Amino acid sequence: MNCIVMRMAEKGVGFWSTMLQKGVGIQARVGLSVSAFLEGQLNMDGDYVESVVRTIFINGSPVDDVDTAPVNDGDVLALAGAMPGLVGIAMGRQSPVGVFRGDISCAAGEVAEIGELGFVTVKAFNVVARTAGADILGHGIVIAAKDLVAYLNDREMSFNDMVQSIHVDTNEVSLKELCVFLTGKEGDVSFQLLLK
Repeated sequence: MNCIVMRMAEKGVGFWSTMLQKGVGIQARVGLSVSAFLEGQLNMDGDYVESVVRTIFINGSPVDDVDTAPVNDGDVLALAGAMPGLVGIAMGRQSPVGVFRGDISCAAGEVAEIGELGFVTVKAFNVVARTAGADILGHGIVIAAKDLVAYLNDREMSFNDMVQSIHVDTNEVSLKELCVFLTGKEGDVSFQLLLK
């Protein structure tokens, strides 16, 4: 699998929000609690998780306790800040009306201290995409080459001047050269975005 590292000006993080909302594949330690996964694997600060990441879903089920809900191999983990309205209040962590959604809430499970290597799809919305998107993409994602080139082609004119460097494995390339390289490529690539 080819490894792509893109360095970009920090103001460019917003261009990745659509990809983060769609979901990105993360290879990381799994079997950990949500809090351990976010802090240990995605380098999110514990205070940030507690105060900003107020809505968390695992496979479509809302999470209340980030210390007892495990993130397992193949899971889809959705992260957002507080969401508006009654539904937003009901689906938020530790909600006073959370008891009314007990049947759909993510149940506590066995969590590991170290975990094992696995694959998780992470989705980020609203304030989390804007403020933690760099942490998620900085961890590195696994993405189909065709999806990455389509995403880059759609936005090339918008952020071409913000890209500082791109490396495919050990070779430095331009954005245009990267798109040519990815066009028609089968399978997945590893992609890491580093903001400066």
